[in-house]
Amino acid sequence: MDIMLNQVIKLIVENHFIIFPLLTILSAALTLLTWNQIQVGRRFYFSKRRLILQLSEKNF
Repeated sequence: MDIMLNQVIKLIVENHFIIFPLLTILSAALTLLTWNQIQVGRRFYFSKRRLILQLSEKNF
């Protein structure tokens, strides 16, 4: 495990001009996907809330 960690550290140090921009792009993509899922969840929550209100108004 220690040998693998040393190899990963060596890879990052030697190729930092490639790895850091790649990590930045992947982080930005993950952030956008997370934000998209938050928006989808929010829309789902409010649509269900609105549906529950409509159903409760019809019953009374």
